[in-house]
Amino acid sequence: MVDVQVVLNAGGVSAEELAASVSSLLPSVDRLEVAHTDVASLSVLSERFGAAVGPLDSLRPDLPLLVVPARVAFAFGAVRRLVSHTQVPGRCVTRVFLPELSEAEHLACWSSSFLRLYDGSLSSLVNAGVSFDRRHLSHSSPRARSWLPAHSVGVAMVSDTGDDLERWSRRTGVTLDARRVWGSAVRGPAGGVRRRLVRRRHRRGRGGAARSVR
Repeated sequence: MVDVQVVLNAGGVSAEELAASVSSLLPSVDRLEVAHTDVASLSVLSERFGAAVGPLDSLRPDLPLLVVPARVAFAFGAVRRLVSHTQVPGRCVTRVFLPELSEAEHLACWSSSFLRLYDGSLSSLVNAGVSFDRRHLSHSSPRARSWLPAHSVGVAMVSDTGDDLERWSRRTGVTLDARRVWGSAVRGPAGGVRRRLVRRRHRRGRGGAARSVR
């Protein structure tokens, strides 16, 4: 489980999309809070998911805050990947780019270092778009805000995950973890050996270096 406060923005989302988004997140977190929903919808979610889903509560500045439009699905490990990006020194918020989201929908993870100094409300952060960033974040630090493409962390619209959400989540998560491990190996000391071997094979394939003739 990842230590993070998660709020789903359920405004204008169908019950099916909301339930799918909850299902994709619960393997990674203990509890979700739902904003912009009615009592009836929240009751249905509580019946299905129990105490793991509840209404919007108060801000917990000791934890990162993940705000999710409730028609977005998270693959296995996606929450962990996104939260790790908030641990960059000086980082206030990491936003995820999904072209299908409207201007009013924001997929963002706020760092606990920012939240400890933030004196606003939780509901304000649920609705905080890029104009909020311009008002509250540093204009001189290139690290204050970052954007990630959705596919790089394992996030997609619920409508794009197919008929088997669990299978999509597992397959996408395994693929991304494998790429991370491979990338670390290539960049690490062992990667240097691999690169030298690749270059050596490449030279041999081209006939190797020219030899002098006596």
